[in-house]
Amino acid sequence: MSIFGFQSMSQSRRKAKRHEISGDQRIDVQIFRNGCGSDCTDNNEIVAAEIVDISLTGVKVESATAFEFEEKILLSIRRASSEKPIEIPAQVRWVQPVGKSKKESAVWAAGCLLRDSLPADYIDEISDSGMLDRRISPRIRIEKEATARWEMSQDDFVVQIQNISSNGIGIVVPKDCDVGKRIRIEIDKGTSEHLFLTGKTIRHNPVDDGIFVGCEIAPGSADSLSKYAQESLSLMRESPRTYKKLVFSGLSLLLLIIVRQVFF
Repeated sequence: MSIFGFQSMSQSRRKAKRHEISGDQRIDVQIFRNGCGSDCTDNNEIVAAEIVDISLTGVKVESATAFEFEEKILLSIRRASSEKPIEIPAQVRWVQPVGKSKKESAVWAAGCLLRDSLPADYIDEISDSGMLDRRISPRIRIEKEATARWEMSQDDFVVQIQNISSNGIGIVVPKDCDVGKRIRIEIDKGTSEHLFLTGKTIRHNPVDDGIFVGCEIAPGSADSLSKYAQESLSLMRESPRTYKKLVFSGLSLLLLIIVRQVFF
């Protein structure tokens, strides 16, 4: 067990459902780096940050500060239903740059494990305000190229699919775009069939290869995407079995060759 029990808590609470903050909205949070709250005045380093996804037991924040791994901090989160903010101790579990490299990055992301759970009604509060993306369908991570075109444009360009769900898709595009922009995506399914999707961008942030864009798929395309997501999930589940079969076949063939060499 680590200091303040953070390790054991992470093991027991990993299944807490995480929610992304919708679109380009963010939850402002103050982070006290010395672990002392707003009542403490000595040696207080306060970092302004934004929560970009949240669960009852953890948050992902972005700021201009690169926190230390396993650093103990205190979060002060304002809430609309009360003048008093939520102050809760946390521990930094991972840190990474939001950008192409550590040297060039002006923004850093950090995953924080909360020592205590957030108030249960807080998730409902930010959800009712329209800030929360309460995703029902799970995202499936895949890597696949597709062709896309912005609305009112005749120019096609290549995008890299990062994840899909039954009602959304995450892609990397070569250039930045505005939230709310409509896009047409064509996916080659590897057969004679092509999947055509119409969506709208709801969030974006820089990554190594371009701009990661999260898209909400229009209702008319949702059924097709849902079917494709289930097909992709089935293939992913089948892949380990296929690998095991190939390994078993290879070992069997090797054993047969050895037996023939010894006895014949």
